[in-house]
Amino acid sequence: MKASFFKTALLALCAVCMLAACNKEKDPVVNVSINATAPSFINGKVDLIVSLSGQAKSAVSASIAVSGNIPESALTINKKVNIAAGSTTVTVPVTVNADALDPGDYESVFSISSVTGAEVNASANSCKVALTVEAPVIIPEVSIPSYSEAFDNNKASFKVALSQAIDSDVVVNFEVKTDLGEYEAVPAEALTFTNPVTIAAGSTEVDVEVTVDPAGIAKGVSSFAVIAIASVSENATIASRRVQTYIEATSDIVANLRSDWSVTFAGEYTHSNGNTYHEIDAAGMGEDGTYYIFVYSKGVVAENFDTLSEYLQYMEESVIGPAIGTDNAYQIKQGEEGWLYYMFGVGEYEIWLMGCTANGHITGDYTTSTFEIEPTAELLEAYDKWLGDWVESNTGDVWTISEKVRGATFTITGVEGLTDYPIEGEINADGELEIYCQTGIADVTVQGTACSLGFYGIDGEEGYFWNGDYVIATGALKDDGTVSITPGTVSDGSHTYTLAFMRYIALKKEGSGGWYVSSSPVALPTTLEKPQDATEAYSKWIGNYQIERKHVNFDEQTDEPIDTVMVTDTWRVEAGVSNKTYIIYGMEDLPDNYGMQVKADFDEETGNMVLLGQKLGTWTSSQTNTTYTDYLYAICDDKYVRTGVGFTAKFNADGNVDLIPDELDEYNVIGIQYFYSSSTSLYIYNSFGYDLPNTLVPVSASPTSSSRKAHFTGLKNGMKKSFTTFTRVKGEKRVSNTRNVNLSR
Repeated sequence: MKASFFKTALLALCAVCMLAACNKEKDPVVNVSINATAPSFINGKVDLIVSLSGQAKSAVSASIAVSGNIPESALTINKKVNIAAGSTTVTVPVTVNADALDPGDYESVFSISSVTGAEVNASANSCKVALTVEAPVIIPEVSIPSYSEAFDNNKASFKVALSQAIDSDVVVNFEVKTDLGEYEAVPAEALTFTNPVTIAAGSTEVDVEVTVDPAGIAKGVSSFAVIAIASVSENATIASRRVQTYIEATSDIVANLRSDWSVTFAGEYTHSNGNTYHEIDAAGMGEDGTYYIFVYSKGVVAENFDTLSEYLQYMEESVIGPAIGTDNAYQIKQGEEGWLYYMFGVGEYEIWLMGCTANGHITGDYTTSTFEIEPTAELLEAYDKWLGDWVESNTGDVWTISEKVRGATFTITGVEGLTDYPIEGEINADGELEIYCQTGIADVTVQGTACSLGFYGIDGEEGYFWNGDYVIATGALKDDGTVSITPGTVSDGSHTYTLAFMRYIALKKEGSGGWYVSSSPVALPTTLEKPQDATEAYSKWIGNYQIERKHVNFDEQTDEPIDTVMVTDTWRVEAGVSNKTYIIYGMEDLPDNYGMQVKADFDEETGNMVLLGQKLGTWTSSQTNTTYTDYLYAICDDKYVRTGVGFTAKFNADGNVDLIPDELDEYNVIGIQYFYSSSTSLYIYNSFGYDLPNTLVPVSASPTSSSRKAHFTGLKNGMKKSFTTFTRVKGEKRVSNTRNVNLSR
């Protein structure tokens, strides 16, 4: 019985185990499927839903494959997804870049390619998402591709264009721009043109004609009519560029004397600040405008301008126009009848009252009058002391000071030995003579180039000549009858320079640079004194003389000497310091504007003229930045240069002049010659000097006019004596036919 029971129990246990095993094999299978939230991309996006048929006891991973005619490069998708244990779905976002595709119909197929932890649902393992890319709607752009650059007979035109034709009209509206910054705008009311215009369906452009009313634009200046596209109809758009015209409009100023206006000098006026001014009264002008008042020395306008319209045009272009919008516009307020101006010195003046537009441009309306400031008796007494001849201490030049405006200004000739280009001086409140920077002394032609001659100061530190409003030198009369000279100063804002030299300089009218029309820079004199009466023996030497010398011709290509010829020079002897010295020009036929002023002494005991070797001047080349010094040297029979020696000129029995060389202990002087030197070498100005002894042959009893002047082409004085700003320009001296000879020992 026990054995039977044991067998029965064992069989029952086996049955239970078999039943349990049977139950485990029948757990449900989890399937993976995929579908999309929409059949098409919406705004370039769609979501994919990856789902499980039931909860999995562990995480399930799946891979998504993509096919179809949408390139994968245009899609953004995460192809690897994980579904955590206990979850049944996961969302996979997909975006498409439709801009990368051509217009057309597209489709992407997303499918489950592999699964870990579940099985693929064969009936739901893929989905399709469609995409339609439509051709873009192109809106034509409106632009202004071309237009007239200037009005011709008050007319101009511009073109309005579409980027492509469309099947409907396009309406274009315009606006006139009036805020052009520094440029003058044509007012909208002065322009007539069709606005709006219509570009007809099927067309791509239309021309617009513009007319300007010359009465509505500023006179004498360039105004600009700027017409821009303001708006277009909804079937078009405005281009990003070329959307406005820029048409220049000009109208010449015509002078119109206003007899109903008046402008007069009203005498002195003492301001509350204690300063004394001169007052100008203006009356009769209207309330709707502003006005300009200018005062000049009498006759300046007539001297410089052929017509009053030319003068007004010059003021608009050169004075008024650049000053508009600054503190220097010289305007008085509308309706104002009195205006204070600066103090005037002695002399006759002319006042000009000019009308202008609301924004400050001259209209052409004007009136004018004159007045005179008379000198006091004390001022006249001081003024008269300056009249006459003065010998300046450096070169011995005789300055002749004559009356220009009595009691106010002088005309000075003889400065730097030149009489062809007079400069001005003026007497100040202390009775002193002031010589200031001057421009426009003469129009000259130098080497075929139009230049303007001026008189400038040169500083002693860097050798710059200066433009600007400054006094070159001030002279004070001393009790002994001589004049002491105080040099002027100039400043560039950071440093003040003392003037050491003065010079006539011809500056090119176009471009930069200049030629020197005078001698080397002349040092400011320290004193002026009245000349002594010339004696007969002294005066006998003043005149022209001829002398022969050797000259070498050089080949222009090889620079080698070709032959030696005899040439005749004319020496011109002029007075230096009366009874003491002479100035000789023309030696070696060197052009005078290269700076050769040679001094000779008068020997009172013998009546002879004595010439010594001498330093003539110093100059700096702006091209090489090298400083050179000019010399007149003696050549001795050892063929070396000697200084401090020369010759004595003596009239002989036949009336000619013998040149008697100076005697040296060891060597004899055999010739004289010009040189210029740097710190290392001597350079010959010409091929040979003068062999001595030689003979001068008098050809004239009086000197001819200076050959140093440049050829005149006309004269037009500057409007003012001063500039408003300082500039400095490094000068350069020019030489020709030079040879480097290295003769110094």
